[in-house]
Amino acid sequence: MAPEGLPRRFLPAFLLLTLNRDGTSYGYELWDTTRALGLSVDLAAVYRSLRTMERQDLVTSSWAPSDSGPDRRLYSLTGEGQSAAKDASAELASIRDALASALHTLAVVDAGATS
Repeated sequence: MAPEGLPRRFLPAFLLLTLNRDGTSYGYELWDTTRALGLSVDLAAVYRSLRTMERQDLVTSSWAPSDSGPDRRLYSLTGEGQSAAKDASAELASIRDALASALHTLAVVDAGATS
């Protein structure tokens, strides 16, 4: 199970990576995926991030008809967004490695303190 409450600054990275994996998605689906990954964000934050990424030419959107209600906005990555997704993946891996190293160092120090 993913930890709850990961920092919101990871939201754009997870949105980019999810769109890179899925190809296209709706805002609600992206919100649901980010929650499953451990980000505790509200739906409005997802849509704000998507609008910002659209202004930055990282994502594009189009209206798609819905069988059960109003049309929905479908999001996909642009070429620049695909490049940003690769960068996001590398950045998250770097953060993961730095955290693992820090936790290992702290565990070694803690083990020495209890000896």
